[in-house]
Amino acid sequence: MKKIAQLMKASAYYNGRSVVDKPDWVVIPYCIWDDEQQEEAYNAIFNEFYLDALTFDVRDKKNRLNRELEELSQQYDNLQEAISNKSEYYDVFDGKLQGTFHRILWKDVTKPICFLRVEDLIDARQNKGQATIVEFYYGEDLDNMQDVLQTEVSYVNDRTLKILKTGENVTVEVKNLKVDQTASQLERRILAVEQEINRLETAFPDEKERLLSLSCLFFNNRYYLAVNNAFSDENLSFINEEQGH
Repeated sequence: MKKIAQLMKASAYYNGRSVVDKPDWVVIPYCIWDDEQQEEAYNAIFNEFYLDALTFDVRDKKNRLNRELEELSQQYDNLQEAISNKSEYYDVFDGKLQGTFHRILWKDVTKPICFLRVEDLIDARQNKGQATIVEFYYGEDLDNMQDVLQTEVSYVNDRTLKILKTGENVTVEVKNLKVDQTASQLERRILAVEQEINRLETAFPDEKERLLSLSCLFFNNRYYLAVNNAFSDENLSFINEEQGH
């Protein structure tokens, strides 16, 4: 293994690199067999490993980000449940309206007391910003309901709904501000991770271009075919040793 490491360093040096990179790994299969019977089997093992390794960095980063996104989403869902539980009202308008509600805080003086069913907020959240028809139950005071206002809204976050007709944002009452601030932090991190995952869509061609830009003086054909194979859905084959020189 020490001799192989020295050979990879020598390959990097003759290819003008100060550190070993993936093109220099191609020396490995020429160093690990003792006879021709072993050569074919050991080459097959190396080829399988090498193709996987060429795309590993990008795939590993994407997998780690997906796992983080899944964990963040679970934390966010748990937090939303906690927020909802701390801001729920039951049987509102002096019990005249049955069910579980959130209070809406807005500046409409004609209907200052307003409630939204918990189920409607959940529907708006699940629609991911798309239009959702909800019902606002409103009145002049907490004892008497005047009417029901059916309107289209889009979900901004668990504290904010946007009324699509007017473009106005209305606030959903949340009684636990600390929990809400944590939710906002999670929302920002989730957005950042989602954006990073989206950027990785271009990372595969970028990494392929980077690898193809690296020289591999002694095994050029073998190396370039390996790169193209690793980043392709096609079932390409490695060229043999004689073609690789």
